[in-house]
Amino acid sequence: METLKPKYNKQDIINVGLILLLGFLIARQLQDYMDVLLWDEAIYLDRGFLLWKIIPNTWGPVYSVWYKLLSYIEQNKIALYYLNFKILFLLSSILAYLFMVALRMPKVMALFFTCMWLIHPYNLPSWPKISHFVICIILFAAIFIQYLKSTINQIVVFSIAFLICGFARPELYLSFIFSVLLLFILIFINRKNINPSNILSICVWLLFVGITYKLYRTPLTSGDAQRGLGVFIQHFALNYSIWNKQDILWWFDFQDAVMRCFKPPYTLKNFVQNPYLWQHFSFNIQLLLSKSFSLISNLIFPFHFISKKIFFVLSSLLSLYLLYKNKCQIKYFFQLIKEQFLLFGFLLISVLPSIASSIYAHPRTHYLVILFPFIFFIFSAFFPKHKTSNVFHSLLIFVVFIFFMPKAKDFQFFDLYGTDKNMMTKKTINFIEDKYQDKPTTILDIDGLMPSLMNSNFKSSNIRPLIKEDSVLISSIVLKEQPDIIYVTPTMMKLKKNKTDSLFQQMIAEPERFNYYKQAIPTLGDVYLLEKTK
Repeated sequence: METLKPKYNKQDIINVGLILLLGFLIARQLQDYMDVLLWDEAIYLDRGFLLWKIIPNTWGPVYSVWYKLLSYIEQNKIALYYLNFKILFLLSSILAYLFMVALRMPKVMALFFTCMWLIHPYNLPSWPKISHFVICIILFAAIFIQYLKSTINQIVVFSIAFLICGFARPELYLSFIFSVLLLFILIFINRKNINPSNILSICVWLLFVGITYKLYRTPLTSGDAQRGLGVFIQHFALNYSIWNKQDILWWFDFQDAVMRCFKPPYTLKNFVQNPYLWQHFSFNIQLLLSKSFSLISNLIFPFHFISKKIFFVLSSLLSLYLLYKNKCQIKYFFQLIKEQFLLFGFLLISVLPSIASSIYAHPRTHYLVILFPFIFFIFSAFFPKHKTSNVFHSLLIFVVFIFFMPKAKDFQFFDLYGTDKNMMTKKTINFIEDKYQDKPTTILDIDGLMPSLMNSNFKSSNIRPLIKEDSVLISSIVLKEQPDIIYVTPTMMKLKKNKTDSLFQQMIAEPERFNYYKQAIPTLGDVYLLEKTK
């Protein structure tokens, strides 16, 4: 691969400053418009807080290390949740700009596409944020290898990057395995020409691989592989609910869809011959193509914000003008791929596992986020190498975005429960923490283990049997564990088990009979607590 060595100058410092300013203005009030979601992101965060006490080897352990580092800046878990969203939002944008400039895209176009990434519906609202962590690692590696002359050293850097990413998103461990094979082949072919820098980089690689294996083994043997089966089952239930227009908690109530569509005996032959399996894959491919078009087109024209008429018209005209002025042409495409063939290959193998996961499970936003480094590379390939910077064009971009761009309040954030219209999780956590303060308190909820975003004196009731065993009802968990608080939400009432649990229905209707009382939460009408009578 030809080493281009990024040529950054004062214009880049100014552009990065503009990106930071715009990003800050967009995300500044994020905590006022995006609720904190439980489950995945909250679990990553909580494990980060507990890192030195318990070292996890599943569920993105490296991402928990990242949260641990951020916890030294911010100790409040909810504040840390928002801080992480803002940092990864800004960091991914800055690295995207530096990456496109490193590939010699005209600086003004790199600035424009970065600004479009700032307002992209797959950027700020994306949940969980772990895929942003992954693309930051990939973008950093892609920039760093531009300074390395040795192909072996370049492969080592990307191999380490893929290893880190594999302990965040397990499917990317396949990219690491591919890079290892490529590294061994290249070392064998060039064994007579290995230089001291190659030996040093290989030793660093061996040390890094050894440490991660000692701590985490591999994502394929640590339990994440078994988690992959659960991912398929849950998302098959999601697709089934869409096909049949059912309003269900697909991440909980997946048994009905599976039982209806997959009959015993559960053999590989029966699965492969099952038409529902291929309907699932076909449906996901259609969604993937549709969403891929959306994520690419919204980097050129802000279709997601077409309702903001002035901004949409101005930014669309600006896009057409800049594409024309900077000579966007397909003839440059193969030139960049030829010069950066190794990088092109690495970025390609970084997206293939995510594409496969989208087909296997469902094209969720956080799977598709991992496509963006590859998309930024493809965009860069349509432009001639650096032209003289045009300050007027940069000023045009800044004026359009600073005065008319959408802010946090204009984004549609991910709503797992279908009821999150009024910051219910954040308000509930703050209410409970203010009321109970330092008193040890056990909370039962099915919205995602709420205490994972609370201080250490709050603990979760064990709801694992409710998830794992069909015969276990929530009423039996309440009677056995006697939680101090039961968090009652529309999600809890929608759960299929709870609809047929007559004892639980009595607890809701007459909590006093079970030594509980109803506690309303200010401004939340359909969410309340059942608190233990003192």
